[in-house]
Amino acid sequence: MPLLIIHAVIAFASLITPQRATASIQRILTSIAITRAYARWLAVVASANLMSDLETFDDERP
Repeated sequence: MPLLIIHAVIAFASLITPQRATASIQRILTSIAITRAYARWLAVVASANLMSDLETFDDERP
């Protein structure tokens, strides 16, 4: 649903603003989406590394 709203905002902005402003808005929103995806990916990798470290710690215990 949020993605649909974003597309609607872009479409509306393209009707009422010059082309340069619309392109800027699209670049900003794309950058935000890429940043969010990268943050999620980092969280998954960090979680996997933490689980791996915990398993290694358990194996090293006497």
